[in-house]
Amino acid sequence: MKKVKKVLSVILIVSVVICSLYVGIHTIYLQSHRSEAVDYLIEKYGFDSKRLILLDYEPSKFHDDTDLGIPFDWYRNNCNWLIKYKGRYFSVVKNYETNAMLDNYQFEELFKWGTDYLQKNINPNIAGFKIEIIGYEKKYEQTDIKSYFQEQSKLTVYYKSDSIEKYYDQKKYNTNNLYKSIKNEVQEKIISQFGALELSLFIVDNSVQFSRVSYKTEDTYYYKFETAEKTYELYDKGRLIGD
Repeated sequence: MKKVKKVLSVILIVSVVICSLYVGIHTIYLQSHRSEAVDYLIEKYGFDSKRLILLDYEPSKFHDDTDLGIPFDWYRNNCNWLIKYKGRYFSVVKNYETNAMLDNYQFEELFKWGTDYLQKNINPNIAGFKIEIIGYEKKYEQTDIKSYFQEQSKLTVYYKSDSIEKYYDQKKYNTNNLYKSIKNEVQEKIISQFGALELSLFIVDNSVQFSRVSYKTEDTYYYKFETAEKTYELYDKGRLIGD
């Protein structure tokens, strides 16, 4: 019995040592790649370097996904840094081809400024819009929000209603003329404000909330629904219709 306890104690000690070594090596690895992203953020936003926390780093490397059934599926990923600053999680990306640095720190501001602008200038029932790009080189101010929309080739907006059923034709299993009328009205105002954009408009119920869908470096960053991981689940629950 004593021998068993001794063996278990040794195993526990070895496990703790290995875990400590891993944490230590990983910390050193992260810190050795911290400066490039931190210097970029300080120059762009004037951040306090002491409050910038590097959570993860993914270097640029070659991938071969041919074994997944797609012939010659070769590609190289960008460098990614996952950062925390004053409670906000975001990423910095370095394009492996151009060496351009991007980040998505301002997504919360862009969402608020953009939604306010759309409500004031397009339709007061617009509750939000989707951001589907990994990041920006430019630092945006609130006065830039119109030019931000003008830079886009497509736009997805969310239109809030206390009853989304009235926009749906139950017999045809499709959106009805009321939905099409609203979409056309929004489309015309969008074109007058921002030029020709490919518009998607979704009717959502009043309980839907918006947030970043993920903070992982390999995922796309954009505003989406907190209440469901995938958009089709909101379709299934009768909380979203449109196209």
